[in-house]
Amino acid sequence: MKKCRLSKNKSGFTLVELVVVIAVLAILAAIAIPMVIGIIDSATKTADITSANEIDKACMEYKTGIIWGIINNEDSAHSTQEDLPSPNASIVQKVTAAKSATVKNALEFAGMTEEEGKVQNGNFCYNSEGRIFATIEHPEFTDILALDTHLGVLYYGESE
Repeated sequence: MKKCRLSKNKSGFTLVELVVVIAVLAILAAIAIPMVIGIIDSATKTADITSANEIDKACMEYKTGIIWGIINNEDSAHSTQEDLPSPNASIVQKVTAAKSATVKNALEFAGMTEEEGKVQNGNFCYNSEGRIFATIEHPEFTDILALDTHLGVLYYGESE
């Protein structure tokens, strides 16, 4: 009679090996997650600062364009502002129109309507000189920018 030797085939991983691998992966994840969160926060801050600079530039260019007569009634299709001056208007009329303009007018004229939601959410603020900043960059500024903020208030420091 032949004796059959039962051979034990070892296949798969033991429970200890699996636990060790899972523990190593957990340690690596614990190290990586804060780094990823920091990178995301940094990218958000950079995007908000860039957007704030673009909004500030758009508002200044819009106001200056009205005063210099580059933006007038002929351009009204690109703006929500109803009281744009005519090309031959006096400087007083042009300055008055620039003061009555809003951030929304400037953003729509510059084609930056995607920033309107960020403005409404309070991602941006302005200082006493009317310069627009990202809230994350300068949280000490208490004035919150809103779409209905008039450029006259924003850049001339006058009350509405």
